[in-house]
Amino acid sequence: TIFGGAISNNYFNVQRKHPTANRPLIDYNTCMMLEPVLLLGTILGVFFNAVSPGWLITSLLVLSLTWTTYRTTIKARETYIKEEADAKE
Repeated sequence: TIFGGAISNNYFNVQRKHPTANRPLIDYNTCMMLEPVLLLGTILGVFFNAVSPGWLITSLLVLSLTWTTYRTTIKARETYIKEEADAKE
């Protein structure tokens, strides 16, 4: 289902144009720059997942989730304070 969704999104987005410039919506140069790094990260992730003990993987995932939750909470609080100040004006 994920593959099918990606194919359909790609099919429809390839045909779209940028709203303000005369170019495609997808920046293919950026895609070509990011793809090798993405594949390298995937290969390294699979390798380290195979050689690392389960407790290390679990600890790193919990640490990553905790950090992401912390940063999201801080950003949500900043956005809330800003929106409240804008609503009072």
